[in-house]
Amino acid sequence: STDAFRSIATAVDYACTNDTIILLDGTYYEDSLEIKKNLVIGSQYLFDNDTNHIAATIIDGENDGWIMRWYASSGSWSDTTTNQLVGLTIQNGSSANSSYAGGLTVYSSRVLKVSHVRFKDNENSQGTGGAIYTRSGSYVELSHVDLYNNSANQAGAIYAEYARSRYFDLDVKGNSSTGSTVSAIYVYYSYEFISDNIQVRNNSNLAQDYAIYLGLNYIDSDAVIRNWSVTGNSARAKMFWVSQPKSDQKLYIENCLIAGNTTERGAPGLRIANTRNEVVISNTTIANNSNSAAYASKLSAAPLSFRDLYDTPTISILNSIIERTTSQKTIAERYDNGVDLYIENSFIDGGSTAIEVGATNSTLTFGTTNLTSGLYFTDAANGDYSLSNVSTLLGAGASTATVGGISITAPTTDLYGNPRPNPSGTNPDIGAIESPE
Repeated sequence: STDAFRSIATAVDYACTNDTIILLDGTYYEDSLEIKKNLVIGSQYLFDNDTNHIAATIIDGENDGWIMRWYASSGSWSDTTTNQLVGLTIQNGSSANSSYAGGLTVYSSRVLKVSHVRFKDNENSQGTGGAIYTRSGSYVELSHVDLYNNSANQAGAIYAEYARSRYFDLDVKGNSSTGSTVSAIYVYYSYEFISDNIQVRNNSNLAQDYAIYLGLNYIDSDAVIRNWSVTGNSARAKMFWVSQPKSDQKLYIENCLIAGNTTERGAPGLRIANTRNEVVISNTTIANNSNSAAYASKLSAAPLSFRDLYDTPTISILNSIIERTTSQKTIAERYDNGVDLYIENSFIDGGSTAIEVGATNSTLTFGTTNLTSGLYFTDAANGDYSLSNVSTLLGAGASTATVGGISITAPTTDLYGNPRPNPSGTNPDIGAIESPE
Protein backbone atom coordinates (compact mmCIF):
# COMPACT_ATOMS: atom_id res chain seq x y z
CA SER A 1 0.00 0.00 0.00
CA THR A 2 1.05 3.58 -0.64
CA ASP A 3 -1.13 4.94 2.18
CA ALA A 4 0.59 6.74 5.00
CA PHE A 5 0.83 5.05 8.38
CA ARG A 6 -1.39 6.50 11.09
CA SER A 7 1.44 6.92 13.62
CA ILE A 8 5.21 7.12 13.88
CA ALA A 9 5.19 4.08 16.16
CA THR A 10 3.45 1.99 13.49
CA ALA A 11 5.83 3.19 10.77
CA VAL A 12 8.80 2.24 12.93
CA ASP A 13 7.36 -1.23 13.54
CA TYR A 14 6.89 -1.88 9.82
CA ALA A 15 10.14 -0.31 8.63
CA CYS A 16 13.13 -2.43 7.66
CA THR A 17 16.69 -1.73 8.72
CA ASN A 18 18.18 1.24 6.81
CA ASP A 19 14.76 2.51 5.72
CA THR A 20 13.78 6.19 5.65
CA ILE A 21 10.55 7.31 7.33
CA ILE A 22 9.09 10.59 6.06
CA LEU A 23 6.80 12.53 8.39
CA LEU A 24 4.27 14.72 6.61
CA ASP A 25 3.57 18.17 8.07
CA GLY A 26 1.40 17.92 11.15
CA THR A 27 1.47 17.26 14.88
CA TYR A 28 2.03 13.70 16.08
CA TYR A 29 0.89 13.23 19.66
CA GLU A 30 3.15 10.34 20.60
CA ASP A 31 5.63 9.38 23.27
CA SER A 32 7.74 6.39 24.33
CA LEU A 33 9.06 5.79 20.80
CA GLU A 34 11.85 3.19 20.79
CA ILE A 35 14.12 3.01 17.75
CA LYS A 36 15.96 -0.33 17.65
CA LYS A 37 17.04 -0.49 13.99
CA ASN A 38 19.00 1.80 11.70
CA LEU A 39 16.56 4.43 10.40
CA VAL A 40 16.46 7.91 9.00
CA ILE A 41 13.41 9.69 10.41
CA GLY A 42 12.66 13.13 9.02
CA SER A 43 10.18 15.61 7.68
CA GLN A 44 9.77 16.62 4.05
CA TYR A 45 12.79 18.85 4.66
CA LEU A 46 14.72 15.79 3.48
CA PHE A 47 13.27 16.37 0.00
CA ASP A 48 13.25 20.13 -0.47
CA ASN A 49 15.39 21.73 2.29
CA ASP A 50 12.45 23.99 3.13
CA THR A 51 13.00 25.00 6.75
CA ASN A 52 9.26 25.67 7.21
CA HIS A 53 8.86 21.91 7.66
CA ILE A 54 10.84 22.06 10.92
CA ALA A 55 8.13 24.03 12.75
CA ALA A 56 5.31 22.30 10.86
CA THR A 57 6.34 18.73 11.70
CA ILE A 58 5.96 18.17 15.44
CA ILE A 59 6.27 15.21 17.77
CA ASP A 60 4.39 16.32 20.89
CA GLY A 61 4.54 14.26 24.08
CA GLU A 62 1.73 16.30 25.71
CA ASN A 63 3.81 16.20 28.93
CA ASP A 64 2.66 12.61 29.30
CA GLY A 65 5.98 10.76 28.82
CA TRP A 66 9.47 10.84 27.32
CA ILE A 67 9.41 11.03 23.53
CA MET A 68 12.20 8.95 21.98
CA ARG A 69 14.97 6.48 22.87
CA TRP A 70 17.53 5.51 20.22
CA TYR A 71 18.95 1.99 20.51
CA ALA A 72 20.14 1.47 16.93
CA SER A 73 23.63 0.83 15.52
CA SER A 74 26.83 0.65 17.52
CA GLY A 75 30.16 2.36 17.80
CA SER A 76 31.20 4.21 14.60
CA TRP A 77 30.75 7.72 13.18
CA SER A 78 30.17 6.17 9.74
CA ASP A 79 26.85 4.80 10.99
CA THR A 80 25.41 8.32 11.17
CA THR A 81 24.53 7.94 7.47
CA THR A 82 21.85 5.40 8.38
CA ASN A 83 20.88 6.76 11.83
CA GLN A 84 19.43 10.25 11.57
CA LEU A 85 16.72 12.49 12.93
CA VAL A 86 16.10 15.40 10.54
CA GLY A 87 13.97 18.51 10.09
CA LEU A 88 11.31 18.47 12.80
CA THR A 89 10.29 19.66 16.28
CA ILE A 90 10.26 17.59 19.47
CA GLN A 91 8.26 19.21 22.24
CA ASN A 92 6.49 18.66 25.54
CA GLY A 93 8.31 15.46 26.41
CA SER A 94 8.31 14.67 30.11
CA SER A 95 10.44 12.29 32.14
CA ALA A 96 10.63 11.57 35.85
CA ASN A 97 13.39 9.01 35.36
CA SER A 98 17.11 9.69 35.76
CA SER A 99 17.83 7.36 32.81
CA TYR A 100 15.74 9.10 30.15
CA ALA A 101 15.63 12.67 28.87
CA GLY A 102 12.26 14.27 28.31
CA GLY A 103 12.99 14.60 24.59
CA LEU A 104 15.63 12.23 23.16
CA THR A 105 17.88 9.63 24.79
CA VAL A 106 20.68 7.95 22.82
CA TYR A 107 21.69 4.73 24.50
CA SER A 108 25.15 3.43 25.35
CA SER A 109 27.44 2.93 22.32
CA ARG A 110 24.65 3.90 19.91
CA VAL A 111 25.05 6.31 17.00
CA LEU A 112 22.88 9.20 15.84
CA LYS A 113 23.07 12.39 13.81
CA VAL A 114 20.45 15.01 14.69
CA SER A 115 20.16 17.87 12.21
CA HIS A 116 17.73 20.76 11.73
CA VAL A 117 15.70 19.71 14.76
CA ARG A 118 14.10 21.94 17.39
CA PHE A 119 13.70 20.75 20.98
CA LYS A 120 11.35 22.90 23.04
CA ASP A 121 9.56 22.69 26.39
CA ASN A 122 10.83 19.23 27.29
CA GLU A 123 11.51 18.36 30.92
CA ASN A 124 13.06 15.82 33.24
CA SER A 125 11.76 16.57 36.71
CA GLN A 126 13.94 14.04 38.52
CA GLY A 127 17.00 13.34 36.40
CA THR A 128 19.42 14.70 33.83
CA GLY A 129 18.76 16.12 30.38
CA GLY A 130 15.56 18.00 29.75
CA ALA A 131 15.89 17.78 25.96
CA ILE A 132 18.76 15.36 25.17
CA TYR A 133 20.68 12.68 27.09
CA THR A 134 23.51 10.86 25.30
CA ARG A 135 24.80 7.92 27.28
CA SER A 136 28.10 6.13 27.77
CA GLY A 137 30.07 5.38 24.61
CA SER A 138 27.52 6.93 22.26
CA TYR A 139 28.46 8.81 19.09
CA VAL A 140 26.18 11.82 18.67
CA GLU A 141 26.42 14.71 16.23
CA LEU A 142 24.11 17.69 16.66
CA SER A 143 23.97 20.05 13.70
CA HIS A 144 21.66 23.06 13.27
CA VAL A 145 19.76 22.18 16.43
CA ASP A 146 17.72 24.60 18.55
CA LEU A 147 17.11 23.91 22.23
CA TYR A 148 14.53 26.28 23.72
CA ASN A 149 12.96 26.42 27.18
CA ASN A 150 13.81 22.90 28.28
CA SER A 151 14.35 22.08 31.94
CA ALA A 152 15.70 19.33 34.16
CA ASN A 153 16.82 18.72 37.68
CA GLN A 154 20.30 18.70 36.11
CA ALA A 155 21.31 19.81 32.60
CA GLY A 156 18.27 21.59 31.22
CA ALA A 157 19.18 21.22 27.54
CA ILE A 158 21.91 18.59 26.95
CA TYR A 159 23.54 15.94 29.12
CA ALA A 160 26.35 13.91 27.49
CA GLU A 161 27.89 11.24 29.71
CA TYR A 162 31.11 9.41 28.72
CA ALA A 163 30.16 10.13 25.12
CA ARG A 164 31.67 11.29 21.84
CA SER A 165 30.10 14.62 20.94
CA ARG A 166 30.24 16.82 17.85
CA TYR A 167 28.21 20.01 18.10
CA PHE A 168 27.76 22.42 15.19
CA ASP A 169 25.41 25.39 14.83
CA LEU A 170 23.43 25.09 18.06
CA ASP A 171 21.15 27.72 19.59
CA VAL A 172 20.65 26.99 23.30
CA LYS A 173 18.24 29.49 24.79
CA GLY A 174 16.04 29.87 27.87
CA ASN A 175 16.80 26.50 29.43
CA SER A 176 16.97 25.95 33.18
CA SER A 177 18.06 23.66 35.96
CA THR A 178 15.29 23.23 38.50
CA GLY A 179 17.22 21.79 41.43
CA SER A 180 20.78 20.74 40.72
CA THR A 181 23.61 21.85 38.42
CA VAL A 182 23.95 23.14 34.82
CA SER A 183 21.17 24.99 33.03
CA ALA A 184 22.31 24.51 29.42
CA ILE A 185 25.05 22.04 28.37
CA TYR A 186 26.62 19.38 30.63
CA VAL A 187 29.36 17.25 29.07
CA TYR A 188 30.63 14.72 31.60
CA TYR A 189 33.85 12.70 31.14
CA SER A 190 33.88 13.10 27.37
CA TYR A 191 35.88 10.87 24.99
CA GLU A 192 35.67 13.33 22.10
CA PHE A 193 34.51 16.92 21.88
CA ILE A 194 34.48 19.15 18.80
CA SER A 195 32.26 22.22 18.52
CA ASP A 196 31.69 25.21 16.26
CA ASN A 197 29.17 28.04 16.16
CA ILE A 198 27.33 27.56 19.45
CA GLN A 199 25.01 30.16 20.96
CA VAL A 200 24.23 29.80 24.67
CA ARG A 201 21.96 32.61 25.80
CA ASN A 202 19.54 33.53 28.55
CA ASN A 203 19.76 30.24 30.43
CA SER A 204 19.32 30.31 34.20
CA ASN A 205 20.43 28.31 37.23
CA LEU A 206 20.09 30.56 40.25
CA ALA A 207 19.87 27.75 42.82
CA GLN A 208 23.11 25.99 41.82
CA ASP A 209 26.22 26.37 39.63
CA TYR A 210 27.05 26.44 35.91
CA ALA A 211 25.35 27.34 32.67
CA ILE A 212 27.95 25.21 30.83
CA TYR A 213 30.13 22.41 32.18
CA LEU A 214 32.52 20.70 29.77
CA GLY A 215 34.33 17.78 31.40
CA LEU A 216 36.78 16.66 28.71
CA ASN A 217 38.51 14.05 30.84
CA TYR A 218 39.09 11.20 28.39
CA ILE A 219 39.37 12.92 25.05
CA ASP A 220 41.64 11.15 22.56
CA SER A 221 42.09 14.19 20.30
CA ASP A 222 42.55 17.91 20.93
CA ALA A 223 39.46 19.67 22.26
CA VAL A 224 38.19 22.58 20.17
CA ILE A 225 35.80 25.26 21.45
CA ARG A 226 35.31 27.54 18.45
CA ASN A 227 32.84 30.33 17.71
CA TRP A 228 30.87 30.15 20.95
CA SER A 229 28.67 33.07 21.98
CA VAL A 230 27.77 32.82 25.68
CA THR A 231 25.63 35.79 26.67
CA GLY A 232 22.95 36.84 29.13
CA ASN A 233 23.09 33.71 31.29
CA SER A 234 22.75 33.56 35.07
CA ALA A 235 23.93 31.07 37.69
CA ARG A 236 24.78 30.95 41.36
CA ALA A 237 28.46 30.53 40.42
CA LYS A 238 30.83 29.21 37.71
CA MET A 239 29.27 30.34 34.45
CA PHE A 240 31.38 28.45 31.86
CA TRP A 241 33.59 25.66 33.20
CA VAL A 242 36.06 23.69 31.09
CA SER A 243 37.96 20.78 32.63
CA GLN A 244 40.61 19.04 30.53
CA PRO A 245 43.02 16.89 32.60
CA LYS A 246 44.39 14.54 29.92
CA SER A 247 48.10 15.30 29.56
CA ASP A 248 48.62 14.50 25.88
CA GLN A 249 45.76 16.57 24.40
CA LYS A 250 45.49 20.32 23.98
CA LEU A 251 42.60 22.71 24.51
CA TYR A 252 41.86 25.40 21.90
CA ILE A 253 39.43 28.25 22.60
CA GLU A 254 39.05 30.63 19.68
CA ASN A 255 36.63 33.25 18.36
CA CYS A 256 34.50 33.08 21.51
CA LEU A 257 32.35 35.80 23.06
CA ILE A 258 31.56 35.40 26.76
CA ALA A 259 29.70 38.53 27.81
CA GLY A 260 26.86 39.95 29.86
CA ASN A 261 26.60 36.95 32.19
CA THR A 262 25.92 37.17 35.94
CA THR A 263 26.71 35.01 38.95
CA GLU A 264 26.23 35.54 42.64
CA ARG A 265 29.34 33.79 43.95
CA GLY A 266 32.09 34.18 41.39
CA ALA A 267 33.51 32.87 38.10
CA PRO A 268 31.09 34.90 35.96
CA GLY A 269 33.10 34.36 32.76
CA LEU A 270 35.37 31.43 31.85
CA ARG A 271 37.03 29.02 34.27
CA ILE A 272 39.60 26.45 33.14
CA ALA A 273 40.24 23.64 35.60
CA ASN A 274 42.07 20.35 36.05
CA THR A 275 44.29 20.86 33.03
CA ARG A 276 47.89 19.73 32.66
CA ASN A 277 48.69 20.44 29.02
CA GLU A 278 48.69 23.43 26.68
CA VAL A 279 45.72 25.78 26.51
CA VAL A 280 45.48 28.30 23.67
CA ILE A 281 43.00 31.19 23.85
CA SER A 282 42.87 33.32 20.72
CA ASN A 283 40.62 36.10 19.43
CA THR A 284 38.25 35.71 22.36
CA THR A 285 36.26 38.44 24.11
CA ILE A 286 35.39 38.08 27.80
CA ALA A 287 33.58 41.25 28.88
CA ASN A 288 30.84 42.74 31.04
CA ASN A 289 30.42 39.66 33.24
CA SER A 290 29.52 40.37 36.85
CA ASN A 291 29.04 38.83 40.28
CA SER A 292 27.84 40.19 43.63
CA ALA A 293 29.90 42.88 45.33
CA ALA A 294 30.52 40.59 48.29
CA TYR A 295 32.77 38.44 46.07
CA ALA A 296 34.65 41.25 44.31
CA SER A 297 37.86 40.76 46.31
CA LYS A 298 37.99 37.01 45.83
CA LEU A 299 40.21 35.44 43.16
CA SER A 300 37.23 33.36 42.05
CA ALA A 301 35.51 36.57 40.91
CA ALA A 302 37.98 37.12 38.04
CA PRO A 303 36.31 36.87 34.61
CA LEU A 304 39.07 34.46 33.50
CA SER A 305 40.19 32.09 36.23
CA PHE A 306 42.10 28.83 36.65
CA ARG A 307 42.05 26.19 39.39
CA ASP A 308 43.33 22.70 40.19
CA LEU A 309 46.07 22.82 37.55
CA TYR A 310 48.64 20.04 37.23
CA ASP A 311 52.29 19.97 36.18
CA THR A 312 52.46 23.75 35.59
CA PRO A 313 50.64 23.89 32.22
CA THR A 314 51.32 26.52 29.59
CA ILE A 315 48.39 28.85 28.88
CA SER A 316 48.87 31.17 25.89
CA ILE A 317 46.57 34.10 25.12
CA LEU A 318 46.63 36.05 21.83
CA ASN A 319 44.41 38.76 20.33
CA SER A 320 41.91 38.56 23.20
CA ILE A 321 39.92 40.95 25.37
CA ILE A 322 39.62 40.27 29.10
CA GLU A 323 37.58 42.95 30.84
CA ARG A 324 36.79 43.04 34.57
CA THR A 325 33.48 44.45 35.76
CA THR A 326 32.92 43.63 39.45
CA SER A 327 36.22 42.04 40.47
CA GLN A 328 39.61 43.26 41.63
CA LYS A 329 41.46 40.75 39.44
CA THR A 330 41.06 40.24 35.71
CA ILE A 331 42.87 36.88 35.48
CA ALA A 332 43.51 34.66 38.51
CA GLU A 333 44.94 31.24 39.32
CA ARG A 334 42.97 30.35 42.40
CA TYR A 335 44.75 27.57 44.31
CA ASP A 336 48.52 28.17 43.91
CA ASN A 337 48.93 25.11 41.67
CA GLY A 338 51.38 26.70 39.24
CA VAL A 339 50.93 27.96 35.69
CA ASP A 340 53.05 29.44 32.92
CA LEU A 341 50.89 32.23 31.52
CA TYR A 342 51.87 34.08 28.33
CA ILE A 343 49.87 36.99 26.90
CA GLU A 344 50.47 38.94 23.67
CA ASN A 345 48.48 41.41 21.54
CA SER A 346 45.59 41.41 23.98
CA PHE A 347 43.61 43.91 26.04
CA ILE A 348 43.87 43.08 29.76
CA ASP A 349 41.84 45.35 32.00
CA GLY A 350 44.14 46.64 34.75
CA GLY A 351 47.28 45.29 33.08
CA SER A 352 49.71 42.85 34.68
CA THR A 353 48.91 44.08 38.20
CA ALA A 354 45.36 42.72 37.78
CA ILE A 355 46.72 39.22 37.10
CA GLU A 356 47.33 36.72 39.92
CA VAL A 357 49.28 33.57 39.01
CA GLY A 358 49.85 32.48 42.59
CA ALA A 359 52.42 29.78 43.20
CA THR A 360 56.16 30.45 43.36
CA ASN A 361 56.70 28.08 40.44
CA SER A 362 54.33 30.13 38.24
CA THR A 363 55.46 32.57 35.59
CA LEU A 364 53.70 35.48 33.91
CA THR A 365 55.00 36.84 30.61
CA PHE A 366 53.06 39.99 29.79
CA GLY A 367 54.19 41.23 26.39
CA THR A 368 54.74 44.83 25.35
CA THR A 369 52.17 44.29 22.58
CA ASN A 370 49.34 44.20 25.14
CA LEU A 371 46.97 47.11 25.76
CA THR A 372 45.39 48.32 28.99
CA SER A 373 43.29 51.18 27.67
CA GLY A 374 41.30 52.15 24.61
CA LEU A 375 38.60 49.48 24.84
CA TYR A 376 35.39 50.90 23.40
CA PHE A 377 32.57 48.62 22.28
CA THR A 378 29.96 49.77 19.79
CA ASP A 379 27.00 49.18 22.15
CA ALA A 380 27.74 46.71 24.95
CA ALA A 381 24.60 47.74 26.84
CA ASN A 382 22.55 46.26 24.01
CA GLY A 383 24.79 43.27 23.35
CA ASP A 384 26.98 44.65 20.55
CA TYR A 385 30.57 43.77 21.45
CA SER A 386 32.12 44.82 18.17
CA LEU A 387 34.80 47.50 18.53
CA SER A 388 33.87 51.15 18.18
CA ASN A 389 35.68 53.06 15.45
CA VAL A 390 37.58 54.99 18.16
CA SER A 391 38.96 51.90 19.89
CA THR A 392 42.73 51.50 19.94
CA LEU A 393 42.22 47.72 19.69
CA LEU A 394 41.46 48.06 15.99
CA GLY A 395 44.38 46.62 14.02
CA ALA A 396 46.32 45.88 17.23
CA GLY A 397 46.25 42.10 16.87
CA ALA A 398 48.69 39.73 15.17
CA SER A 399 47.96 37.38 12.28
CA THR A 400 50.57 34.95 13.58
CA ALA A 401 52.66 34.91 16.74
CA THR A 402 54.63 32.57 18.94
CA VAL A 403 53.26 32.83 22.46
CA GLY A 404 54.86 30.74 25.18
CA GLY A 405 56.66 28.68 22.57
CA ILE A 406 53.36 27.88 20.82
CA SER A 407 52.79 29.08 17.26
CA ILE A 408 49.32 30.62 16.99
CA THR A 409 47.57 31.75 13.82
CA ALA A 410 44.54 34.00 14.12
CA PRO A 411 41.37 32.48 12.62
CA THR A 412 40.77 33.80 9.09
CA THR A 413 37.14 34.62 9.90
CA ASP A 414 35.62 36.14 13.04
CA LEU A 415 32.82 34.92 15.30
CA TYR A 416 30.22 35.87 12.70
CA GLY A 417 32.07 34.52 9.68
CA ASN A 418 33.40 37.89 8.49
CA PRO A 419 36.91 37.95 6.98
CA ARG A 420 39.89 38.57 9.25
CA PRO A 421 41.85 40.75 8.88
CA ASN A 422 39.68 43.37 7.26
CA PRO A 423 40.86 44.85 4.99
CA SER A 424 43.08 42.06 3.75
CA GLY A 425 46.79 42.58 4.29
CA THR A 426 46.39 44.59 7.50
CA ASN A 427 46.74 43.48 11.12
CA PRO A 428 43.63 41.90 12.67
CA ASP A 429 41.65 43.49 15.48
CA ILE A 430 41.81 42.28 19.06
CA GLY A 431 38.77 40.27 20.15
CA ALA A 432 36.24 37.86 18.67
CA ILE A 433 34.62 40.34 16.27
CA GLU A 434 36.49 41.94 13.38
CA SER A 435 35.54 45.50 12.53
CA PRO A 436 34.17 46.06 9.00
CA GLU A 437 36.19 49.28 8.78
